[in-house]
Amino acid sequence: MILRPLIPIAFLATACVQDPTIPKLGDRAIELRVRVSTQQLAAGQSDTISINAINHLPDQVRILFNSTCQILVYIRTKTGDAVVPEGGDYDCIPVPSQLVIPGNGTVTQKFIWKGGTAFDPPGSPTRLPAGDYFVTATMDADGFSVLGFAVKVTLLP
Repeated sequence: MILRPLIPIAFLATACVQDPTIPKLGDRAIELRVRVSTQQLAAGQSDTISINAINHLPDQVRILFNSTCQILVYIRTKTGDAVVPEGGDYDCIPVPSQLVIPGNGTVTQKFIWKGGTAFDPPGSPTRLPAGDYFVTATMDADGFSVLGFAVKVTLLP
């Protein structure tokens, strides 16, 4: 009678073993790094924002998205309100897309910002008031999300 309760427990213990051939993603396997060309932006100047999607794994990574939006860049106020894009939301086309990052490699996307409510081009965005703003980036795919650390940019009068 003592062995009867141990048999189901032993079965459950062996059923929970993970296949060692399946690689596990560690912390920061994919990283978003935000960089700016200047941290003090005067009227009429441009700031080049570079977003690096870095793959720390030895194998190529293919990230599948449900829309055309892949790496999204936001500029926020001190209180966290998104001012770029204006209204805080991107218009994404619901067409599947993918981003491929080589093993131990990087994919870089660049955005030009002149201190307005949109990236350049298009159009003539409204200039934001002088003050501190924070550039962040995010990448959200099905079952996967990563956020880049914020970088401060001061708009000068």
